[in-house]
Amino acid sequence: TISFATSLVSGIFYIYGLQFYGLSLDMIGLAQYGEMVKGSETSPDKTYYILSLPGIFYNSTNIKIAALLIASVYFFIILVMPIVVWLFSVAEWFYVLRFKQNPRKVDHKNGVMKHISSCTQYMYSWVGLEVLCAAFYSSSLEMNNVVNWVVQKQFGNVCNAFHSAIGISCLHINGTVGPGFFYLLFSALIFSVMYFKDSYYLGISFMKNENQQGLREI
Repeated sequence: TISFATSLVSGIFYIYGLQFYGLSLDMIGLAQYGEMVKGSETSPDKTYYILSLPGIFYNSTNIKIAALLIASVYFFIILVMPIVVWLFSVAEWFYVLRFKQNPRKVDHKNGVMKHISSCTQYMYSWVGLEVLCAAFYSSSLEMNNVVNWVVQKQFGNVCNAFHSAIGISCLHINGTVGPGFFYLLFSALIFSVMYFKDSYYLGISFMKNENQQGLREI
């Protein structure tokens, strides 16, 4: 029962988190005022949603083939595989809860469930939620350093002069993680727990002992 409930919760956190932004980057300084000028096509404040990133990858560059490949990989490991693994995990634990039997031990008449359970542990390796969490968090901390390194290299003397004269820097990026990051992080942690539970009770560890009978106590 606990394993089945944990499977459900992992997907609920993930799906609920898709509607929130994961990262916010706010531009401060002279560049902020420049972007606020009438006619500017860029906002000084940017928020990034999990679902919107593939489109941003594609629209932000002229190298469309590379952008399409990156967006496709992102779509696969962040949006497709988490849903598939979640559904498979819920299905196999519901089977355990309903029939009190390990789906890896079913006969040929229920072969679909056996194949689902056999694939689930390996499909976890294609879920990249923790990678996106790390990307959001590192971007919130380091984006200002990266951008200012570029700005200072190109316009360092001008920026220093402005800062000395009026006390305003050319550009500062204030990065913060949003609610979507935390929902995604909780989901990633629960997915990790489910991977170990699935592997131990239903998958890799279970199959190491061919003489094991029945299902260990869950």
